[in-house]
This record gives sequence, C-alpha cells and structure tokens, in this order.
Amino acid sequence: MRLLWCLFAVMAAVASVPADIKISPTSESKLLRALSQSRENSRNSQLEQLILDLLETVRDIILNGSGVIPPLDPLNISQIDLDDEIIPFPGARVSLTDTVMSNLGAFVVDDLSVTMTSFLLQRYRIILVGRIPELEVEADKYDLDISAMGVNVFGNGKLKLKIIDPKVTADLLVNLSIFGSNGLSLNVRECTVNFGLSAIEPEITGLLGHEGASDFVNLFLKDLVPTLVEFYEPEITSFLSETVHEIANDVLADLDLGDLIRP
Repeated sequence: MRLLWCLFAVMAAVASVPADIKISPTSESKLLRALSQSRENSRNSQLEQLILDLLETVRDIILNGSGVIPPLDPLNISQIDLDDEIIPFPGARVSLTDTVMSNLGAFVVDDLSVTMTSFLLQRYRIILVGRIPELEVEADKYDLDISAMGVNVFGNGKLKLKIIDPKVTADLLVNLSIFGSNGLSLNVRECTVNFGLSAIEPEITGLLGHEGASDFVNLFLKDLVPTLVEFYEPEITSFLSETVHEIANDVLADLDLGDLIRP
C-alpha cells in the first residue's frame, strides 16, 4: 500500500519544480493584496483561489508537461523496490518492474480553506481535501511477499490495480515571511496528512505461486486492503505526514514564492 503513498510523495516533489509553475494571470501585487486581507481566525478566500489556480497549473504540467518536465499522466517508473522499512510488516518485500500509473491529472479538490492563525507571526492553517476518482496502476512484472494480520500473500507475475477514490486530507500550519533573505518565503511548521480509499479492484496473476489461486486471492484482497488501510491508519498518517513535511520544506527552502507568480 505504501507504494501508492511513496508515488504520491514523488509526484508532489516533481510537480513542485519552481521553474515551471507559474500562474500567468496572477501578479505578485495580487498575492500581496490577498495577504493584506487576512484577519486572524478568518478564512481568506483570495488566498484560497490563488492556491486553486496553482493546483490547476500543476494539473496542466501533469497532463501536458513543460519545458523541463515531460507529461506525467501516465507516469512510467522502470523499477520500484520496497521492504519492511517502508511497508509496516516485518520481512515484507515488494518489487515492481515497468510500472504505469494513470489518471494522476484527474485529481479533484473537494475542499480548501486558508485561515490566518497569527497576524504577528504570519501563520496560516491550510486544510486541503483531495482525491482521484479512479487511479490505475499496472506493472509488467511484480514480486511480493507480505504477511499481515495472520495472512501471508506472496507471488510473482503481472499486476493491475484500480484504486477507487484514494483520498488525501492535509492539515498544514505554515509560516510566511515577506521580507526574508529569499524574498517571499514559506515554511511548513506542522503537517498532518490522512489517507483513505473507497475500494480496490485487483487483477494480479501468479498469487500464492498458483494461477488457480489468483482469482480467489484477488477477491480476498479486494476486501482486505481497505480494512488494512483503516487498521493501520496511525502508521499511514505518521509516514505521510513526515514525508510530506520533509519534501515540502526541502522544495521551499531556497524558493522565492514571487518567482511562481511573476509573468
């Protein structure tokens, strides 16, 4: 499962390359006007719209690429290797070869709010709820061995998954600096990210080393995976929160936000 979360983290990092994210209709003065409208404990609709505009720019890069980044939907990854340092089961091992992820650009923002929590410290709380109606993952070859909740699942062959409504809820506390050494800069102070999904539809061959068992195990996994996501929610939240926090601050460390919005 954490394969999906790692790929979301990679996508977030790649899509955040500053040289390629620009909102052409927006100006730096418009952003500064939006910031001036902020009031403690009140939502700022202008900032919310600026973030939505930025997300639409990210969507365009995912679908169409840019001068530096190729189109990322579908996203092709030649090799993925995971072990129990990432997957929360002792001895777990998963490898995927020639993996393709589709529908990344079809993400939906269900809710977004930006609220100033401190005027003097220029701190804002951003809450974002987003999902992908149907994410497809296909690997030309997989090899896995996972034991969880008393069940051992292993095999190798071809893999195809449809993940229905994978949903991410992010709660961020950010610090804005208008006159820092990097110009208009942002730092993520706190980050909580929750993950959920509605269903999963697996089509995996070679499970349990026997083709005849694959259909049964696919049906079993269809019920098991959503249960595991719910059961391991604390571990999932901890992993995602730490990963997104680290990636976000790495991307923002030397970034002047004004560069993102200047024509």
